[in-house]
Amino acid sequence: MESLRQIRSRIKSVTNTQSITRAMQLVAASKLKRAQTRLLALRETYACVGAITRRLLTFEPPIQHTLLGRVAAEEGGAEAPTLLILVSSDAGLCGAYNLNVLRAVEAWLTHQPGPVEFLGVGRRGLRYAQRRGWQMLDESVELAGLVRVPALSALAERVTRRFVEGQAGRVMIAYTHFTSLSSWQPRIAQLLPIAVPAPPHGVGGEAVVEYICEPSRERLVDHLLPLWVRTQLLMLVVEALASEHSARMIAMKNATDNAEEMIDLLTLRRNKIRQASITKEISEIVGTAEALK
Repeated sequence: MESLRQIRSRIKSVTNTQSITRAMQLVAASKLKRAQTRLLALRETYACVGAITRRLLTFEPPIQHTLLGRVAAEEGGAEAPTLLILVSSDAGLCGAYNLNVLRAVEAWLTHQPGPVEFLGVGRRGLRYAQRRGWQMLDESVELAGLVRVPALSALAERVTRRFVEGQAGRVMIAYTHFTSLSSWQPRIAQLLPIAVPAPPHGVGGEAVVEYICEPSRERLVDHLLPLWVRTQLLMLVVEALASEHSARMIAMKNATDNAEEMIDLLTLRRNKIRQASITKEISEIVGTAEALK
């Protein structure tokens, strides 16, 4: 049976752990709020750039561009390995966040007929891929839970260059889509080639208005397509970061609540041991007094 000193030591240890988990919960909540603010801005930017680019691509004559699917297929780019950007966390203590996205990647791989190369964003996914023997590119990106725009912009340029040079037939990204504070799910999206949208049709019989482009439509598309890819990559990584912070905040809240329950149980046990000790001492005093009569 545990002594009173041992119980007190356990209560102190659990209390210290609870202080750490509560602090980590508050830090995760703060990072989540910043990530949400950045995510909303990126979603608006992506929607604006995407709407303009789609409209420019749908007008006649069709534009030929290296980032579009039809050009990649003609040049044989689809025969090159698929490049998958695996977005995970650098640190743990975030529940099943990493496990869910890794399971989604495992399921996705079973339907891929050709070779797949991986590029890691986050240490956890990188370590898992290395243990599984997946073909990893030399470099990886570590964000440490922060939105590092220069690093992500460089990553977008790197994967775009590999696609243009024919070293990658497709560029995919495995990330966690952020829906709400308590809802997120793993997804795998295609970054490159960019799917060409269907030609626009008038709404209610109205004619579609075509833009007058200055400079030329081709030059505008040359500028907008890389921007679209970069913005999409930034947005999806921030989606993953927001999901990570949300998962960690919930995990640390659960840990804090569990620590509170354990402290209550240990306190009850301590009180019982103390009461039993007091009762025993009183019994001994009463017994001694009766013996002296």
